[in-house]
Amino acid sequence: MPPFPGHGGAGEQLDNYVNQIKWHFDKADEEKFKWIGPVASGFESVLIRFKALVISPNEHQVWKDFVVKVPFWSKGEKLRDEIEKLESYQGAHIVEKVDLPDNPLELNLLSEIYGRTNFGGPYLIMEYMPNGTLANFLGRAQGVALQRISNRWLWRLFRCLIDICIDIEYPTRADQDRAQARGRPESQWFGPRSNFAHPDLTIHHVLVGTCDRNSVDHQISPILKATSLGCRPLMSFLFEDESIIGAKENLKSVAMIMQCLITLKDMDEEDGGFRAGFIKLADGRVLKTDAGFLLPDHSIQEHKMPFDWLDPRLRVLVCHCAAVNQDERPDLRSAWNCVNATINSEQFQWSELGENPEDRFLQGLLDHPFQIDET
Repeated sequence: MPPFPGHGGAGEQLDNYVNQIKWHFDKADEEKFKWIGPVASGFESVLIRFKALVISPNEHQVWKDFVVKVPFWSKGEKLRDEIEKLESYQGAHIVEKVDLPDNPLELNLLSEIYGRTNFGGPYLIMEYMPNGTLANFLGRAQGVALQRISNRWLWRLFRCLIDICIDIEYPTRADQDRAQARGRPESQWFGPRSNFAHPDLTIHHVLVGTCDRNSVDHQISPILKATSLGCRPLMSFLFEDESIIGAKENLKSVAMIMQCLITLKDMDEEDGGFRAGFIKLADGRVLKTDAGFLLPDHSIQEHKMPFDWLDPRLRVLVCHCAAVNQDERPDLRSAWNCVNATINSEQFQWSELGENPEDRFLQGLLDHPFQIDET
């Protein structure tokens, strides 16, 4: 196995660690598991892809991909917290925890007694997302010198990102209640509020799924799912209204992700992604926003609005959600309703899947644009 990039002298050590995880599955039934290899690694954890032979809903045996996430440098405190959260955060836009039958890691943990492996800490088995992260998607877009993501896609991706905020804020609400809940005042949405702010909701921790011809929401653009939820919530006493901390912070985070998608840049590398600006809302209010890269740069006496192709309604809403003062940001219901109403408007309707050439091109940037049957 080649050394991992980005770890310098630690590459060989990480290789050895990954091979120790692989050892557990090699010792299991070879007819049930297939080793694919590492798919990503960071400073604290590594993700390894496998296949498992499972019974499909139509009672056929199929090979299904999954990913094992294990801590590397740390003792796994963040991963333990993430595992705990995924037990209750089960919305459609949160990465799914997988319960693996005949789990070799669970069955073989005692093997470390005999000196066969160093592995004995926490681990997370979760679904495999074939198109990586939004950062990977952005890298592909830059690689083909993409000039812009269409407004149709941007609005749909924004709705998906707000869905992430909703699933984090209302983790116990059943999926079948989602459509009904969205149409109600936020105070009547189902389930208790989590009041949890994702610790690092950026393009690096939003996974890209596939498009789904059978889904109204994801026919032309892929589903997005949040990952890396492991962290303690924000200190609630820092804010006056404890009931809105998580929702307001997450909404700002997804607005900053939208700034990345509009500018086609990883804004974390651009002064941390924050640049102050002022935006005028439809009701006449003027507020300060951190999404200033979408506004004229007055420091260089620039008065022309950048990205003149961008839907002005989208520009205003993104800047509104990224307001410096959290009390000036919209609530989840208002933001979602605004996005959804625009998507359902005549301007963004389509008569046939794949009719729009921009949609087909953007789908082509995905390794796996549409869902495929496991074989």
